Amino acid sequence: MSNDRSHFVEYREQTRVKHEILEKYLWIYFNVRKKWNNNLLFIDGFAGPGAYKDNGSTQPGSPIRALQLVADSADLTKRVSTIFIEKDRQLFSSLEEEANRFYGNNPGIREPILINAEFREGMESILDQLEGKGITLAPTFLFVDPCGVSGVYFSTLERLLNACSSEIFLFFNIDGLKRILGLGEARGSTLPEFLGSEQEAANLVQVIEGMSPDEKENAIVARYFDIVRQGTGAKFITGFRIEKETKRAVSHYLIHITKHDLGFRLMKSVMWGVGRTEGGRGGLALMQKSIQSGHSLFDPEWDSFKVSILSDLAKPRLASYFYEILPGQAENLFCEPAYRQALLELENEGKIVVLNSTGTATSAATRKKNRGEPTLSKTHTIQLRKPD
Repeated sequence: MSNDRSHFVEYREQTRVKHEILEKYLWIYFNVRKKWNNNLLFIDGFAGPGAYKDNGSTQPGSPIRALQLVADSADLTKRVSTIFIEKDRQLFSSLEEEANRFYGNNPGIREPILINAEFREGMESILDQLEGKGITLAPTFLFVDPCGVSGVYFSTLERLLNACSSEIFLFFNIDGLKRILGLGEARGSTLPEFLGSEQEAANLVQVIEGMSPDEKENAIVARYFDIVRQGTGAKFITGFRIEKETKRAVSHYLIHITKHDLGFRLMKSVMWGVGRTEGGRGGLALMQKSIQSGHSLFDPEWDSFKVSILSDLAKPRLASYFYEILPGQAENLFCEPAYRQALLELENEGKIVVLNSTGTATSAATRKKNRGEPTLSKTHTIQLRKPD
């Protein structure tokens, strides 16, 4: 979260969406990982006060949401440790109060570890202590949610990703980065720290020179993804775009970083289900101003997506090809729910035929329903409908 105290006065829609993505995916992450690991770890690097105080109501922050998720599962209470790092002394005092109250009411969970320090200092201390004892860090999910850009050292993220089987969920402030890039010689040290070196910062400054605002945004995000891939080997990266509430422009991204195609596929599905776009199909974006004005900033190019599916059906395919194989490709930003919805639309349009295990054609109307909605399982075969 943030060391900016005013950030915790209002619980905004984009914060709710961020927390929803975090909670849904963290539940999946822990329940997948627990099959092979008795110890799992959640670290909140900018933990904030633990709660939002909004017009007399209280909304739990990410630390308490993570603790609640653990406390709700007997399996997770035995396996998951939590570490919360917050540098601001006043926010940390509130965090201590909230976390200790929760632990007092839920003594079955592992006691949360609270660290009053800068993110980098706290993380490096954890890693140094474990390495000094010859202990490998447990599989870790790291949440990095600063208010701005400063304090997020690429070297720290790189060290964590190279130290254990870990994943990172990062607040990526594109607005802040563009402002820093426009400061010229007054840029300071934040950009090299965020990108990993003075050379990377200089290269990015040179790359974006003369670009339009949209071109700059795309170039900054693409270069950061490349830096992460090159430095850590984490080739599966997903960016969820957050549009401003009052302007048709992107304020920030929520970026998920993992070395595992399964995590990539699952996080895309979570983001897609939470996302809100003009087409009403979900997506890797939260549109706010564009929906109000009827202008589509984030167009998923749905028709082109469906055409690409038809081109993949030069030969019949199991639905699992669209649910598991294609979404696992690092460059593919579509997910299983998107493919399922597109296939159902193509079936309804009469462009494809769905066959069951015996090779018999089926219809959405006759197949099993899920909450009243038509289904299409991964064992069904999909083929192009032959012209009459």
